[in-house]
Amino acid sequence: METARVHRPDLIISDALMPEMDGFEFLHAVKSDKELGSIPVVIHTSVYTGMNDEELVLRLGAEAFIPKPVKPEAFWAEISAVLEGGGAGRRVTPPTAMATEEMKYFREHCGIVAAKLEEKVRELEESLARRKEAEETLVKLSQAVEQSPTAIVITDKEGTIEFVNPKFVQISGYTQEEALGENPRILKSGETSKEEYRSLWETILSGSVWLGLFHNRRKSGELFWEAATISPIMNREGEITNFIAKEVGYGTGLGLAIVYGIVKQHGGFITICSKLGEGTAFTILLTLVEGGEKKGSPPPTVIIPGGRRPSSWPMTMPR
Repeated sequence: METARVHRPDLIISDALMPEMDGFEFLHAVKSDKELGSIPVVIHTSVYTGMNDEELVLRLGAEAFIPKPVKPEAFWAEISAVLEGGGAGRRVTPPTAMATEEMKYFREHCGIVAAKLEEKVRELEESLARRKEAEETLVKLSQAVEQSPTAIVITDKEGTIEFVNPKFVQISGYTQEEALGENPRILKSGETSKEEYRSLWETILSGSVWLGLFHNRRKSGELFWEAATISPIMNREGEITNFIAKEVGYGTGLGLAIVYGIVKQHGGFITICSKLGEGTAFTILLTLVEGGEKKGSPPPTVIIPGGRRPSSWPMTMPR
């Protein structure tokens, strides 16, 4: 108010909600002031509940009410009209009637401000609730990965390890500190061909899930077979940002390796099923060959590494 008295502006543009005096109260004070009452006032705000706001602003003497957002050309057209006197005729009640409506003004003013504050509080509460829910989901996911009974490795797009869970540490012999920043090739035994690695990368870079066997080497030098899936992780734009590798079965026996070699040689494939507390089963599908011609597929063959066979799973010998 004092600044306006000193500089006597040609136009005052005010928001509705401000720290010390909101726009409604400020407008009432300006239009009630003998020295400042003739200065045009425009209320420009994003805090807008409806036509009641505009009616109250104009009744209090404002030359214009411009809600945000507004295109620049429309905004300047409204301002030009006010400066040229085009906005004065928009008042609902003449300024001279302000004194008689002062009590009514304060009631309406308080009601509008209270509605604004309640709306802001609701928005804040909803935002906090969504954030809390998201944080709880992240905690659950983090705990699930940390406590997973299978080894999990997360790398960036180039294959640099960014995360390993405790099960990986147990199986590989590498600590988390030793694994982070390295490449999964620290487990490489040298027995997987370049063609297999090329196929792996082509599969995951295309957005598909790769499933296969590795003959890996622990930190101690001990070799072990590991069946694993490698899946791409994508952002909201569908771009690959990371890869996640999950172990689905491992062991040191040669049985699994022999079966894998036979399946690969005959053009078959392996599906894997895990049941908590019962172990992991590998379902082997081979093409049946009779007289040199392929005659379809035999029944699935289930192989249980280490000799464990849950009673609920049938066992058939390879043909």
